[in-house]
Amino acid sequence: TELIGYIYDPNTTRDQIAKIAGIVFALSAEDPIAHQIVSDSGRWLAELIQTVATKLRFSERDISPILGLAGGNFCNQPILFEATLQAIATTNMGIAEAVRIHEPALGGFVLAS
Repeated sequence: TELIGYIYDPNTTRDQIAKIAGIVFALSAEDPIAHQIVSDSGRWLAELIQTVATKLRFSERDISPILGLAGGNFCNQPILFEATLQAIATTNMGIAEAVRIHEPALGGFVLAS
């Protein structure tokens, strides 16, 4: 419960939050609470992705989009990437595949090709 106040404190920096996230990811294999945090995060991210897919009406189109996931946690924390993919698999988004985008400029190139 102390962690919530710390995270939302305006004086807490992104770097400090990133360090805490790294600890949670490291503990997730052995600590049930850390594992639940990662699992819930993957589910919530999948819900956000599904909201975007719904707004873009992917289900109404005859396409199977490729999902590009970028950012330090997706690229460096396989457990979060996998938790998100598992949650996406329970939806009907019809994602053809998901790729990690390590470099933002590469994302534009992948989308253009």
